[in-house]
Amino acid sequence: MSWRRTWMGVQLAYPGLQSPASILNSRAEMMDTANRLEKCFRAVFPALDPAQIASADSSAVEGWDWLAHITHLTVINEEFGVDADFEEFEGANSFAAILERVERLAARA
Repeated sequence: MSWRRTWMGVQLAYPGLQSPASILNSRAEMMDTANRLEKCFRAVFPALDPAQIASADSSAVEGWDWLAHITHLTVINEEFGVDADFEEFEGANSFAAILERVERLAARA
């Protein structure tokens, strides 16, 4: 990937750099992914304080057992339009870990 600009009629290329617009778009997509994942957390764990979602993990969230985990992954599959195997989320026991896996799946889609 390279970023190209024209300066004084000369085409300049910056190999390996993303344009500022594409960097901002990437950040916006990541924020959108995080917001959508927060929505999934609220659906499965309605008692969870919204301010605590980003730091949530299975040891601190009441009711986060294997059944809630499967339900949560099903909601995530529906929200993001992915067909993730449950094995892909094995060990993903926090918001951050799940977000990382969802972003990886979205990049492959």
